[in-house]
Amino acid sequence: MSVAADTLIRDAPSPPPPLPPLRDDLQLLAGPRRADGAPTWTLHDPVRNSFFRLGWAEFEMLGRWGGMTAEVVAERVNRETPLQVTPQQVTALGRFLDLQQLSASNRPQLSGLLLRRALAAEQGPLSWLLHRYLFVRVPLLRPDRFLTVSYPYLRFLFHPAVAVAVVLAALLGLYLVARQWDQFVGSFLYFFSFGGAAYYVLALVFAKLAHEFGHAYTAKHYGLSVPAMGVAFLVMFPVLYTDTTDAWRLQRRRPALAIGAAGIIVELAIAAVATLLWSFLDDGPLRSAVFLLATTTWVMTIAVNLNPFMRFDGYYLLADATGIENLQARAFAYARWWLRERLLGLGEAPPEVVPAGRRVLMLAYAYATWVYRFFLFLGIAVLVYLFFFKALGIFLMLVELAWFIGRPIQSELKAWWDRRRLLRLNHNTVLTGLALAGLAFALLWPWQRELAVPAMLQPAAYTRLFAPQPARLAAVHVASGEAVARGQLLFELEEPDLHDTLVRLELQADVLQTLLEQSLTSGGTADQSQVLEQELVRTLTAIEGVRVRLALLRITAPHDGIVRDLDLDLHQGRWIGEGQPLGLLLDPSAATIRAYVDEQALPRLAVGQAGRFRDEDPVLPDIPSRLSRIERTHTAMLRLPYLASVYGGDVAVRAVGEPVRLVPEVPVYRIVATPEPVRPAPPRMRRGQLRLDAEPESLVRRAWRAAAAVLIRESGF
Repeated sequence: MSVAADTLIRDAPSPPPPLPPLRDDLQLLAGPRRADGAPTWTLHDPVRNSFFRLGWAEFEMLGRWGGMTAEVVAERVNRETPLQVTPQQVTALGRFLDLQQLSASNRPQLSGLLLRRALAAEQGPLSWLLHRYLFVRVPLLRPDRFLTVSYPYLRFLFHPAVAVAVVLAALLGLYLVARQWDQFVGSFLYFFSFGGAAYYVLALVFAKLAHEFGHAYTAKHYGLSVPAMGVAFLVMFPVLYTDTTDAWRLQRRRPALAIGAAGIIVELAIAAVATLLWSFLDDGPLRSAVFLLATTTWVMTIAVNLNPFMRFDGYYLLADATGIENLQARAFAYARWWLRERLLGLGEAPPEVVPAGRRVLMLAYAYATWVYRFFLFLGIAVLVYLFFFKALGIFLMLVELAWFIGRPIQSELKAWWDRRRLLRLNHNTVLTGLALAGLAFALLWPWQRELAVPAMLQPAAYTRLFAPQPARLAAVHVASGEAVARGQLLFELEEPDLHDTLVRLELQADVLQTLLEQSLTSGGTADQSQVLEQELVRTLTAIEGVRVRLALLRITAPHDGIVRDLDLDLHQGRWIGEGQPLGLLLDPSAATIRAYVDEQALPRLAVGQAGRFRDEDPVLPDIPSRLSRIERTHTAMLRLPYLASVYGGDVAVRAVGEPVRLVPEVPVYRIVATPEPVRPAPPRMRRGQLRLDAEPESLVRRAWRAAAAVLIRESGF
């Protein structure tokens, strides 16, 4: 052979390698038809018990796979079927088979690819811990043999007559319960005892076990195996599970839907029977447990298991009902592509071509799931913070927020950055830029000048009149609306025991005074005289205290004003408790505005700022005012009940103690504004808002101030 020929042979392109053979143990099963009527097939990996759904094109390519090249497989599929595939599609399918370890090839490049993939997927200790304490699955049983043996004895439960009997039991039970509804609702009170709590736990465990065995026996009814049952811990809360992966073998969707819904159907059937039994059982723990099965358990399972936004029964039911396998992953991928195209107009091809109706469903599902998970993970972060001690709780909460909320956002922003070369000035980017500029302006520009706080328009001087101690009303010397002068007697109270005590003490003082005088004149001992003198001083002090208490029973006007809001039930001889309100004394000469602000708004206020009081009655005009006083110590107890949330106001409070004290839920500070010009007080207190021209503040600064306040408050270990 000549040198030129040898060089030509060396430089000639090598023939493409044949496609790797498939593993011999793989099973290809017929699958359900898609929503558009297209057939599907299921590839089963028995080693990992994994299933892969294949379309028509993938099935035809695998049917011509053995020992062929990608070009040959594509050419044969195009020639022998109506389909049109490319060698690149065949190569992509081969790469998928390699990554899923479905091929039987031991090529060095494949080993390197799998090794790199394993290293990339390997979790560090922190990542492992984060995932494991949030969700860990522990298989406890391999129930398939037991299910196979016991299923013949329970096959009758799948007969239509059983369903009819359950419906009739539910209707009869509801009818009987409706006749004694009050007694039925009262059954819940038993669970507040120790024995009731035990029955609660037993009933709950029974319902959840029945739920899972409903899935298992329904799978067995359709000839499937159930490899495992166990418990999963979701944020350390135990949740039972049943492995029904074998449902991928089914060729029709209706059996898959039946398996997914079986748990909820079983709990509803138990609730129907329990509702009927409740009417025939005697009062006691068993009846209360039946009440639980008839009410709360099936409501809980519907609320949790039917939730399609987490991978529970509801998700798989939705996927089976819509015929969209891997609904979550596909919807997420499509929604991310749709968002990029609407915001950036990159012109990329969609991850898959779907009909218009399915497109709307996938987008709605993806965005609803993202919103739901945002608030779910936010709630989990708060739960984690509250569950652990403060230092670890704060750390884990921040990690939760960064990992489960911040990381997906960062990942999507990175995808945008990787596509920066595709960015072009177009209609989408212009609108996105304008929207971002508007959002930045709204967040950063200090446009929030006006500050609205809950306020009361009231007299500048007013006094609430209370009973100083338990007493009997002797006389009422004033009427509602009457003008009174300072020092005028308003109410007389009496306490007979207090008068008797005063008489007894005065007699005792007279006796002690006589004995002391006799001791001093008859030459008694100094010690005896000293004891009598000390006892006399104590008695005189007690007399003075009783007289002060009796003087308090005469309630006089502390200042000039008009009496308002007298208790209509006040009458002579009525006993009144300590602190009971009797009325209100208002000075009508001048009005003032009292309001409460939270600690975030306090730095924006300064004495002298202008404002206006807006009454809650929209017909009344605004009242110009000016801020005259700011209290720098937060209010421990709300003095204006009209502003309290328990009475329809805007200040969140909780009622504490007896007599009731209104304690603010968050620190609030009292401020006072004066109307300009000075005006008389209104005939009654008016509730509304004080709108102040405060220091401008941006939304970002406000959020930072709130976050800093929380961190400072929570940093005290």
